[in-house]
Amino acid sequence: YPFTSRPDSIGGWYQPHFVKGDSGYIKLIFRKNGSVFTEFTQTFGGDTNVFLPFKFPITYKNSSSPDSIFIGLFSGNPLNAKNGSYVIFDNCYFTNSAQQFPNGDFENWNLRSSYFLNGWDISGGAQPTSDKNSGSYALELFTINNNGNVYAADATTGISAPGTTLPRYPFSNQIDTL
Repeated sequence: YPFTSRPDSIGGWYQPHFVKGDSGYIKLIFRKNGSVFTEFTQTFGGDTNVFLPFKFPITYKNSSSPDSIFIGLFSGNPLNAKNGSYVIFDNCYFTNSAQQFPNGDFENWNLRSSYFLNGWDISGGAQPTSDKNSGSYALELFTINNNGNVYAADATTGISAPGTTLPRYPFSNQIDTL
């Protein structure tokens, strides 16, 4: 996702419903000219029926400004997801940033044969929910049990695959003409 700001932190609201031994997480990958220069991962667990605020500082490894960002929200540990785990996110934001979290209030959805969250790639179980902190909707991510194999859901601004994350909208600001 094209992104040139250096936010101080990521914040928002979440309502966790994790099965014992499972946890969700947030992942940010900042890139410059295709190279990763900062990664941020924050895990969280719990099980409650109320929205909890979160705000985590982002520590940068150098003084570079990015040209793109990968944002991932995960309903469980993708290597060991537990059946029944889910999490609801709402009103996600960046602090001290000229650019904001894309569709961070999770209000803009399209209904086709299933729901599509505008500006996001969804893998696994996801849907809008009216169980929200504010606005009309929030994002609910839930694990899927497929014949005994349990998979965590994720919502990302990039394409995620085991062991890798690719930017959804590669952007390098490099001159590409002769």
